[in-house]
Amino acid sequence: AAAAASYVQIMNVEYKQCIDAPNGKLNEVLQLARCNSSDTQKWALVTASSPQTYYLVNKRTGYCAEVNNGTSRPGELVDQWQCNGTPAEQWTQGVGAGGGSTYTNVGSNLCLDTVSGPGSQLMQWPCEGTTVQSWSVK
Repeated sequence: AAAAASYVQIMNVEYKQCIDAPNGKLNEVLQLARCNSSDTQKWALVTASSPQTYYLVNKRTGYCAEVNNGTSRPGELVDQWQCNGTPAEQWTQGVGAGGGSTYTNVGSNLCLDTVSGPGSQLMQWPCEGTTVQSWSVK
């Protein structure tokens, strides 16, 4: 993934919390957290080779959001890993509920989702068109 000039926060529409990599470590599962100014909550949407497809690159670590082990299993956790260009790290942005966007993993065709509620880890899950699977960029 290429370097990006601008970083954004990605907030869950349902829970009003931002994607965070709180300890900034390799293979760390991403989670929701109250939005703050931490670089662990700042992400670059780096264009991949397909239209509306991005790598989500963390500002603090430079790691990409990826489906753990690149599996297509619903419920698999989403962590951060060294950016290597695999489909597990590529996310297609679509129209989501409540004015947000969905992020569908290229490798699995499953949507970025939360495990439970506020403060929970992130996972992939079949796309359902709910606000839990909808994200706004701020």
